[in-house]
Amino acid sequence: MKNKTIVKIIAMAAALAALSAIAFAVSAEETEVTKPEIYSQNVEYGEKFSLMYAVDASTVTGDTVTLTVTGGDATWSKTVDATAENQQTVKDKAAYVFITPGVSATEFTKQYYATASSGDATSDVKRYSIGEYLYERLYANGVVNAESGTKEYNKKVFYENVLAMGASAQTVLVNDKKAEGEALETLVTDYRYVSVTGGTLSDGYTAGIFEKGTTVTVNHTAEAPEGQALVGWAAGSALYTTASFELNDHAVISPSYGSGVIDFENDKIPMSYELNSTDSAMFVTTQHGRKAAYLRTYSDGADSITFTPTVMAEDDYNTVVFDTMIQLQHNGPSTTYFQNFTFTDAEGNVAYKFTLRHGDAGMQFNDGTSNEQLVIAAKNTWFNLRIEYTYIDENSVTINTYVDDVLKFSSTNFVGDTAIKDVCIFKHTTDTGIGASIFYDDVSMRQIKK
Repeated sequence: MKNKTIVKIIAMAAALAALSAIAFAVSAEETEVTKPEIYSQNVEYGEKFSLMYAVDASTVTGDTVTLTVTGGDATWSKTVDATAENQQTVKDKAAYVFITPGVSATEFTKQYYATASSGDATSDVKRYSIGEYLYERLYANGVVNAESGTKEYNKKVFYENVLAMGASAQTVLVNDKKAEGEALETLVTDYRYVSVTGGTLSDGYTAGIFEKGTTVTVNHTAEAPEGQALVGWAAGSALYTTASFELNDHAVISPSYGSGVIDFENDKIPMSYELNSTDSAMFVTTQHGRKAAYLRTYSDGADSITFTPTVMAEDDYNTVVFDTMIQLQHNGPSTTYFQNFTFTDAEGNVAYKFTLRHGDAGMQFNDGTSNEQLVIAAKNTWFNLRIEYTYIDENSVTINTYVDDVLKFSSTNFVGDTAIKDVCIFKHTTDTGIGASIFYDDVSMRQIKK
């Protein structure tokens, strides 16, 4: 991996200065001489920890390579000639290796930022700390799970003891010297480590340490397997189903993918969707054998529900597919109660719209192409509704409506003067009238190439 940050811990040791015995002679005349007095003994803390960086030699194009490290107000920089004599082998790669000045035990949480430059090029910024190194070894490398009696277990004990030593140094040398009422420094053992594969933290890095309880946000950058979508972030046996979460435990996380379908059986919405409703009472219930979300509508106003995929990024798609199990339960004798449906882009521009009417003859569909109501399903029953919106160009679209996998209606009736390609929101808005309940299950919205 290019520009991988490596840290080497220089062994911690504090040696007492050697004592020299000084002999004082007594003169032949036995004249007494005044002796020097050692009246105090102490130990100075030395032998600090250093950061070590390896710069991939194959990426260096200039005659020299410079590493610059900043931490707080301090900056350290070193330049070496880009020659074979200055290279070392690190993880099977030729590298230029840089070792920083020492970091004291009280500064294990201090963040350092490093860049390598050669010629006119500068690397990405790498962030690291002694604390992150120790937690990385324990959790990202899995050493924390090592069995007793193994060399890996000895490493575990060492890393944990060094962290404890750092916390003790902070306590004695920093916090105990603060005035009464002054805020104490958070100990390195009160930090939590997080690393991400298939994504980044909100600050752009893929790993870091944060004070326990900090809310971290993860951005998904990987490509989901075909036909699947991001369900959550797996951390061991745990699954985070939101992009932001409170970091109370160390977390080595990776994306978890699923069918990309909102299945209300487990009451969890995949992270690849946002589900919003203007009705404060959107529920999940069992309706005719299916556990589903439903929106109750009333005669005194319109309510709405929206399904918004958060990952719609295919470059070569031309078709957006909305697929759901749906049931409309009418609560009165009226046959003129309409449900209004729209497909929009992210800015809310309507691309296509249609209505469903709970009529005497069954569920009736109309997109304004004619005044005729097309019966597509029986009343008060579950049916699968799939709308495929295919963008041809700004003047042409084709919208196919399927019910239980049977093509029921085909239209070219887009909304507005120009057809919209980037459809990404499905919205259902009730009409005023006698109340009804609208049920959804197994909802998905995806981009495909047709």
